[in-house]
Amino acid sequence: MASKKLVRLASAAAKAQARASDAQRKWVEAFEAEYGHSDISDALVELIDYAQGEGESAPITSEFIEEHSAPGMS
Repeated sequence: MASKKLVRLASAAAKAQARASDAQRKWVEAFEAEYGHSDISDALVELIDYAQGEGESAPITSEFIEEHSAPGMS
């Protein structure tokens, strides 16, 4: 039988995934509302998907988003 620790960690991971999915949905909706399309560039998707948090990867800046938000960049 799985340990209580493993069950607790699995539960925490499931909750974190649900929060992340909700944040991802909100981000895509906001992008589409602001830029009028949902053709998000590969560079922007990669930055968001592989970000490790504050200080552990390239910062997500308004300049970077603007530079990678034209339709057809994906």
